[in-house]
Amino acid sequence: MSAHHRRGYIKANGTVVKETDVSAHCQKNPSGYEKWNTKLKNGAPKDWDAKTGQPKEWSTEERERALEALSEIPNFLKDELDNIYRMKNLNHPENPASTRGANIVVYDAAFDSNQNLAQILAHEMGHRYLEGLSEADKKSFRKAAKWLGSSDFQPGRPKEQFLRPNGMLSYHEDFADDMATYILNPNALKSVSPEIFGWMEKHVGPKLK
Repeated sequence: MSAHHRRGYIKANGTVVKETDVSAHCQKNPSGYEKWNTKLKNGAPKDWDAKTGQPKEWSTEERERALEALSEIPNFLKDELDNIYRMKNLNHPENPASTRGANIVVYDAAFDSNQNLAQILAHEMGHRYLEGLSEADKKSFRKAAKWLGSSDFQPGRPKEQFLRPNGMLSYHEDFADDMATYILNPNALKSVSPEIFGWMEKHVGPKLK
């Protein structure tokens, strides 16, 4: 890793990393460095709509933070991922990331000092994980999370039991929030929604052992 300036940021466990100048080779590479360093791609995934995003290059600091964040996420959640691309969001600059198929795109907002990059990446991986669930498992999640309806699902639990207001937009967003928080900060999910925590314990917990 070359020498570079690193802005302050927040780790998944809530630890605040202070702004500093990083010396070359001052620390060991994070777990999975060799594999994931090659999967951090400049530019856009194939067939990405050029009107929505502008290709960018990863900075040294951003690569360091992404590789550190990936080391905090369990393999079962990230192993089906192809690549992580770096772009600038032209339409919604406040959006930190997007998912398409087996690829994730991260935007400028993902590297703001108040953002948790591991949480952002795990959230996007949660979307892909949900796609792979059986219809029976999706239904059981909606029941545990109190999503009502048969096709146009609506939230049936109070907003205080959602991790973010954005989670009330759809059960897909709710699931991605819940999955990321269960992986990185399970006690936070348990305190906000014990029923969803219980569902995660049953369906995801065994994969963490």
